[in-house]
Amino acid sequence: MPRRPPPTRNRYDDFGQAAKDFGQAARETVSSLDVEWAHRPPVTYVREACLRFILDPIMTIYTRRKVEGTENLRGLSGPIIFVANHASHMDTPAILRALPRRWRRRTVVAAAADYFYRSRFLALAVSVLFNTVPIDRRSGRNGNGAKTMTPIDRMLARGNSLLLFPEGTRNRTGAVGRLRLGAAKMATRHHAKIVPIYIHGSGAPLPPGRFLPRRRHRGLDPRRHIVTITIGKPIDPGGEDRVVAVTERIAGFFEQARVRQQAVQNGERLKAARRRIARR
Repeated sequence: MPRRPPPTRNRYDDFGQAAKDFGQAARETVSSLDVEWAHRPPVTYVREACLRFILDPIMTIYTRRKVEGTENLRGLSGPIIFVANHASHMDTPAILRALPRRWRRRTVVAAAADYFYRSRFLALAVSVLFNTVPIDRRSGRNGNGAKTMTPIDRMLARGNSLLLFPEGTRNRTGAVGRLRLGAAKMATRHHAKIVPIYIHGSGAPLPPGRFLPRRRHRGLDPRRHIVTITIGKPIDPGGEDRVVAVTERIAGFFEQARVRQQAVQNGERLKAARRRIARR
């Protein structure tokens, strides 16, 4: 009997196998996964339309978004590295929608290669919808052994900004996890300012492990979750000797914003409780 030809494999299958072993092969494959045509027109116009007329209305069903600190972006020129805490898959579209359009359209999103580039379909989907570039979150290296990912270097060199989640994964505790130094290193290398962004409340409608968002229920009355996005003041990365200090400054901003939003949330709960008591 004639032998069957071996099944064809694509570069995404190759990465999935290499990622399990985590070696040089994985790092070499990551730099080839970027869907370059997704960063150019007319895909940029399709992406903007999808975000404004599909994703944003869907998120509005489940959440009520509040944006603070957009004035901190005035007078800035790219590239900018936006660094944000991470609690939900909703973080990326929520933050992109909160950014002014001139920043949003030229911002790429660092996406974990071992998660979002596991299959060709998923890689194409996130690239088109969110303008992603692959990053190896476990090694922080590209295929040539450099300190940053080649696709990210290329986009920053073109003047594009970057949205990066320095925790490396979604946090499941509500607090901010340990931050990696990659954002500060990239900013130093590309002479780009860092703008920290804290997003609060996104983990409630779409926590890790959940595929579809949910509304919060109070008895029979479903209500939307409040998601607050706070944009901080830009940070000058300085030289390589300030990488740790800059990362600690970002962590400090996250913690201050978290405490402030928690206080606001507690105050709103107290007001609601007083209103309920007054009705009795």
